[in-house]
Amino acid sequence: MTRERAAALVFEEGSRRRRRTIAGMRAMLLAVLAGSCAAAATVTAAPGDSAPTTYPTGAPAQQTHPVVRPHHPTRRSHVAVRFTLAEAPGRRGAFESDYRVQVDRPARSRAACAAAAAPRPVTSGAQGSRVTVALPAPSRGWCRGRYVVTVFLQRGPYCPKPQGGQPPQACPEFATQDLRVGRTTFVVGAPRR
Repeated sequence: MTRERAAALVFEEGSRRRRRTIAGMRAMLLAVLAGSCAAAATVTAAPGDSAPTTYPTGAPAQQTHPVVRPHHPTRRSHVAVRFTLAEAPGRRGAFESDYRVQVDRPARSRAACAAAAAPRPVTSGAQGSRVTVALPAPSRGWCRGRYVVTVFLQRGPYCPKPQGGQPPQACPEFATQDLRVGRTTFVVGAPRR
């Protein structure tokens, strides 16, 4: 066996080991990610868009059972969603959680039908309490059609704000997770039955 061939075999064996190590690391990373997420999340649209969006769904005990009032508003109605806090929002150790509400405009509607602003997040409250969140209407009023209201439990790292003149503290390095914990609809311009 020549020196060149021996060197090539050693290099090839080293490459195989590296590929196995990388494949093992990739498998371990996927296992960790699968264990930390209940389901895979694919975000295909920005909040307010009517395109379908898929998020991980919270466990049954995390569901908030939202209800919109009025269920059949007019173009100028004040609309609000009411739901139950499955867990208390706020800071717990290195984690911070809150509830966010997303309003998706009716399918095949123009961009002006999207809400003018995102509803305010729910950052405090006791577990099991009912909260009401006002839904900001589009600037020209609600459009005809079915709006979809989704409630998310957002969990992420707690990053304290720097105190006057102090350098910022280190923030835990893990991803924020949005769990879909409630969904309901309301229809504008539908005849009442």
